[in-house]
Amino acid sequence: MKRNNENLQYYSALGFYKQGNKLARKINKKIGNEQFELVSVSTVCYSFSTELLLKLLIHIVLKQAINNEHKLEKLFNKLPAECKAEIEEKYQQKKKLENKKLKPIKLGFNSDFGNKENSKNENNITVLNITELLKIHNESFVKWRYLYEIKGNEFYYFEFNFKLMDDFINSVIEVIEGKIK
Repeated sequence: MKRNNENLQYYSALGFYKQGNKLARKINKKIGNEQFELVSVSTVCYSFSTELLLKLLIHIVLKQAINNEHKLEKLFNKLPAECKAEIEEKYQQKKKLENKKLKPIKLGFNSDFGNKENSKNENNITVLNITELLKIHNESFVKWRYLYEIKGNEFYYFEFNFKLMDDFINSVIEVIEGKIK
């Protein structure tokens, strides 16, 4: 079995989470292009933090080190059912709490102003269960790092719900802390 430095992994994840959270709270306070300075960085920090925490939890409960995997849904599904249920329970409780400082965002590119097809809301990202949350944010670590890469003239968009990801991250942290005590 490949070993991980669990302390380094845990505190690195917390560092990425705290920086992402600090930036995410500033997004709605900035105007214009200043928001773009914060959005990609905060989503990448949140996503990478989530990845590190899930990998750490897998390492703790399954004694497996996971490398070169960034998909949150795949990592979550590697966890035992009881671990997933514990995270789900904590997530559902946190989801009920209001947090006006963390909001969902949607960025659209190559959109035609006034085109209803370009502005329809395919996902209601304000009320996601864990399965939906992880599906929508599954590859956010990779996608948001390369947000600037233009896909020709086709319309495309990115969504991220900071509040619900925050709830999920804190649920995973609580489960990890319960396992290491």
